[in-house]
Amino acid sequence: ILIDPMHEGAYVTLAKLLAEQEKWTELIGLCQTGLGFFPNRTELHKGHIQALRQVGGFEASCTAYGMVRIDKKPIQMASNDLLISLGVKNEICRLPWYLTHYRRLGIQHFFVVDNGSDDGTLEYLMEQPDVYVWRSNLSFNAANGGASWAEIFLQEFGVGRWCLIADADEILVFEGVETDSPNPLATFCHQLDQDRKRAASGLALEMYSDRPLLHTHCTPGKNFLDICSYFDKKYFQEFEPPAAAHPNQAFHWGGMRKRVFGDDSDYILTKTPLLKYQSDTLIPSGFHYTNFPAEQIAHQAICVLHFKYFSQLITSAAKLFNRYKDIEYGDEFKAYVAQLKAYASVKDDVFYDPAVSVQYLGPDQLVELGIIRSTQEKISA
Repeated sequence: ILIDPMHEGAYVTLAKLLAEQEKWTELIGLCQTGLGFFPNRTELHKGHIQALRQVGGFEASCTAYGMVRIDKKPIQMASNDLLISLGVKNEICRLPWYLTHYRRLGIQHFFVVDNGSDDGTLEYLMEQPDVYVWRSNLSFNAANGGASWAEIFLQEFGVGRWCLIADADEILVFEGVETDSPNPLATFCHQLDQDRKRAASGLALEMYSDRPLLHTHCTPGKNFLDICSYFDKKYFQEFEPPAAAHPNQAFHWGGMRKRVFGDDSDYILTKTPLLKYQSDTLIPSGFHYTNFPAEQIAHQAICVLHFKYFSQLITSAAKLFNRYKDIEYGDEFKAYVAQLKAYASVKDDVFYDPAVSVQYLGPDQLVELGIIRSTQEKISA
C-alpha cells in the first residue's frame, strides 16, 4: 500500500488479516483510507462497520455513515421475524403499496434510512407502527449505493434471520406469493431452510405500462401492477456463467432497458435480495450477488418486479443520475437520463411493443417462461 496506494486488492487482503487479528482501530483507519480511493468496495465497508461496532457499538457505525434515528418506537423482534432494509428518497407515491405488499407477505419490521426526502415520505414513515426510521445526509455513493446502511442494520438486527433488501420500487414474487395463507414469505424461507439454502437469487423484470410515460401516474396506495403490468418476454440479451470473480452465480444482462435505451451500457438483471444473514455475509451495492457458496443459493427462485417507469421519473431523472452516477453500476444511467428528459415533451412515447411485451399474470407464468425455476428444480439445484 505504501508503494502503490491504489492497489485495491492490498487493502482488501490487509483488512481481512486485521479483522482476523481483531486489530479494530487499525482496521478502521485502513478502511477509511481505502474507501477514499475505492468508495464502492464492499469488503472495506464491511470491515469498517465491523470494526466500528467492536470499538463503539451500533451507534458508532451509525454515526460513521451519517445515520440518526428519528423515531422512538421500541424494537422488539421474535427469533423468526422477517425484516426489510431499504433506503428511500422522495418515495411517497410508492411506499403505501410497498408496505401493503410486504406486510401481506409477512414482513414484521421495516428498517429505513431516509436520504433527504422533502415530499412527505419522512412524515409518512414516522406514522407507521412497524417502520423504524433513521435519516442520513451522507451521499448515496459514500454509503456504497445504500448497501452499507443495510449492512449496519443487519449486523445489529439481522444475524441468524431471513432478511430482505428491497428498494421502494422493487416487489418480490415467488411461487406461493399469491396464496391466501398468512405469511407466505415465512413459508418460502422455511422451505429454503429445509433445502439448506442461505440466499435466493433471481432476475429483475422492468415493469411498464402500455401508455406514454407522461401518463403513467403512480397513485399512492394503488397496486403497482394496476399501473405497470407489462414486461419483455425476451427478458435478457446476455448470459454470463459463473466466472472467476463470482464463481457461485450466473448473471443475466439486458432486458427492456437495453431494448429501449440502447447499448451504451450494460444492465445487470441478476439480484440476490433475500438472504439469511450471518457475520460473514457480503452485501454489495445493487444487491446483485452474494459471497455464499453456489450450493447454498436457491438460483432463480425469486423474481424482483421493478417499477421505475412512472411519470415522476421524468422530472426526477437528472437528480436520479446525480444520485447513482458514481456507484459501481452507475454508468447505465448515462444512456437513458437524456432520453427520459426528452420524454417530458413527447406525448406518444411508450415502452410497450406488441412484438415483445407480455402482461404479467402471476408467478406461474414466470415459471412457464423460465424466469423462476419450479419448486422441484430449486430443490435439486
